[in-house]
Amino acid sequence: MRWGWVGWPAPLSSYQGQTPGSLASGPFATSAGQQAGGQCGPGARRQGAWRLLRNPDARDVGVTQRGHPVRWPPAGDRRHLPATLPGMRLRGTLESLDFSALRTLVALELSHNELTGSIPVNIKLLKELRALLLHDNQIRDSIPPVLANLTKLQLLMLHDNQVSGEIPRQIGEMGNLVRLNLSNNYLVGPIPCEIGHLKHLLKLDFSSNDLSGPVSFSPANSSIQNPMNNFSSQPTAKVNLENINMLSLSRNNLSGPIPKDIVKFFNLQHLDISQNNFSGSIPSNIGNLTKLTTLYLYHNQLSGHIPRELGYLVILEDLRLNNNTLSGSIPSNLWNLTKLTTLHLHRNQLSRHIPLVLGYLVHIEDLRLSYNTLTGYFPRNLCNLTKLKILYLGQNQLYGKIPWELGYMVNLEDFQLSLNNLTGPIPNSLGNLTKLTFLNLNFNQFSGHIPQEIGELLNLEMFGVSLNNLSGALPSGLCAGGRLQFLTANGNNLVGPLPTSLLTCKSLVTLRLEGNQLQGDISKMGLHPNLVYVDISSNKLFGQLSQRWVKGLPPCDLNQSGGRKKKPRAILLAIIPVVASFLFIMALVTLQCKRKSKVECANELQQTKLLDIWNFHGDMYMQIVDATENFSDTHCIGIGSSGSIYRAQLPICEIFAVKKIHKIEDDELFNREIDALMHIRHRNIVKLFGYCSATQGRFLLARISDSGIAKLLDVDGSNCTRLAWTKGYLAPELAYTTRVTEKCDVYSFGVLVLELLMGHHPGDFLSSLSSMDKKSTIAKDFLDTWLPLPKAGIANEIFKVIAIAVRCIEPDPLHRPTMQDAIKVFSADEGPSNLDCLDTEIVIPACGFECS
Repeated sequence: MRWGWVGWPAPLSSYQGQTPGSLASGPFATSAGQQAGGQCGPGARRQGAWRLLRNPDARDVGVTQRGHPVRWPPAGDRRHLPATLPGMRLRGTLESLDFSALRTLVALELSHNELTGSIPVNIKLLKELRALLLHDNQIRDSIPPVLANLTKLQLLMLHDNQVSGEIPRQIGEMGNLVRLNLSNNYLVGPIPCEIGHLKHLLKLDFSSNDLSGPVSFSPANSSIQNPMNNFSSQPTAKVNLENINMLSLSRNNLSGPIPKDIVKFFNLQHLDISQNNFSGSIPSNIGNLTKLTTLYLYHNQLSGHIPRELGYLVILEDLRLNNNTLSGSIPSNLWNLTKLTTLHLHRNQLSRHIPLVLGYLVHIEDLRLSYNTLTGYFPRNLCNLTKLKILYLGQNQLYGKIPWELGYMVNLEDFQLSLNNLTGPIPNSLGNLTKLTFLNLNFNQFSGHIPQEIGELLNLEMFGVSLNNLSGALPSGLCAGGRLQFLTANGNNLVGPLPTSLLTCKSLVTLRLEGNQLQGDISKMGLHPNLVYVDISSNKLFGQLSQRWVKGLPPCDLNQSGGRKKKPRAILLAIIPVVASFLFIMALVTLQCKRKSKVECANELQQTKLLDIWNFHGDMYMQIVDATENFSDTHCIGIGSSGSIYRAQLPICEIFAVKKIHKIEDDELFNREIDALMHIRHRNIVKLFGYCSATQGRFLLARISDSGIAKLLDVDGSNCTRLAWTKGYLAPELAYTTRVTEKCDVYSFGVLVLELLMGHHPGDFLSSLSSMDKKSTIAKDFLDTWLPLPKAGIANEIFKVIAIAVRCIEPDPLHRPTMQDAIKVFSADEGPSNLDCLDTEIVIPACGFECS
């Protein structure tokens, strides 16, 4: 959770006329859309404003606001000044600021820039400061305890930096703090109990650090958010957080029962302890938290029944209890939660019937009950949920017919009902669901014809009716909307020709119609540029697909021969031996295949793991969609510039990393990258097992292997990290922490550079560097002894490479450079000035360059 300038706490609005709006548009605020003449463009304003902060005594240095020069300090009342320069791509360090001349600042916002260095000690001079926002930079080192001198500070945002060390206990002396965000850093150690003295604290975010130990606060008011840390036990101390309104402990390794103190936080609005190892039952007195609007308990090891007291949370909007081992029935009094928009109970062990009273949740938009053992009929009352967009009821034991009233759910977009025991016909009223994009009815016992109205669903992207008892013809309008990508209707008794709209459907990615009684000429089937898997076997189809479906050598035209035409008899005599030889070879191959059939059958599961790169069929896609819950954020393990990566455990009992690539306009570029990945075989690169390119998106499938550094959520959904590593490239700090950081990659980079220079892996040389005095390191020791030493200018470049490589393999990650620093060294002109070659002793001190 990140907070921006959405709204200041009430005390900050008393800044002698400085409102939240004026704080966001103060004397240093600039807009990319402002126009100024001369050298007063956005770049000049940004640089000028930064110079003003660094030299507050300057006058009229070119900073403009709405086209007018701004003086520092501005005329008039100079006692309460905000300085806001967010997102200006500022570079430099805070140490260069003269805080002694900025004593009247009430707000300092330098977030979303490229600031480096540490937080200087002299920041304590800003006695009037109410807000300090330095988040989203590259600030390093520890938090100075002197921040406690800023007794008027209400907002302290240092998240998304590279801050390390322990949280200073002196923060507990900042009694006016309302929000404290230190997330996404490298903080270690325990949470100081002195935080409990911050009686005005409402929101506290320590997520994505390496904090450990139990949580203990003095009776005070605070709000805790600790996702992605390494807590090994539950909060143990009694906490009296009467004013807390947001508590998140998600993405940790917290264990034991749900802390009983939570039920005392009567002002809680958001409670998130998901993705941990909490066990035991859900406490019944959780129903006392009547102000809750969000309750996340998913991805834990909770057991027992769902407490009926949840029905008391009448303003609850989002309830997620999925991925636990909850049993029993769904409480019928959940109908009291009339404001509920999201209800996730899937992947538990719930049984009995689906309560009819769920039909009273008229505002619900997302209902997921799949992967349980629910029985009974499809409740007709669910058809009253006209706002419903997602309905998952698959993998249960439902029976009976689908009610025709389902057609009332006109906003339904994703409907999954597979793997049940439903019978009867598919109702024609499904044609009313014009927003439907996914319709999965696979693995049931439906009979009768597929309604023609299904063909009128122009937004349909996936339609599955595999392994039912359906008969008749396919709907004539299938793919009429041009969006259908996945059609699976195999294992039925379908008859008739293929619909014309299907023969010309260019959006198709997967087509499975095998095991039916379909008839007709397939030679009329046009080209399908996105089709990667097609199976129309075991039907009564005839004809031949266009030669343009297969790329190969052009046919030989005998009529265009340079010589005279060959006689038919001569051609026949030439062909017969070739055909006979071919048949003989095929017979031998067939015999050999039969001998190996038993072995292949035994290894069938193993073989299914090896996906064909260019034959990524739709069943696998649907398995991925199901494993990631339609690419839900709960399965996302990383987001990069080109796409998002999801963790998927497929039915073949393997864990795969699925990368969903952002939109790429250049299909040729995408195909070239796939082709390159197919042929790459390196121990530090995971193998590409498949891909899917469709209008919905592009996906890459790679099995998580024992190579590279891969940070994954554990099987149970907690944030227990597992390292898949290559021996000799792993950073030393990973021996005592599971926190994978950028500095781990920097270390691996340094090892690779040394391996390139030395001609072999550095091996024991790495361990000797940790104890070696760098002033005695000889540069030529890093070079391959089989190669001649470089001369002149080349030696200078190699020297810089050696220097940065040695810095990258520093045992202490805090002393390693960032990759940006490494690039600066490579591009800099500095280096040994008197160096002509590397056959003399060259020393590499801790900082800079030196030659002996």
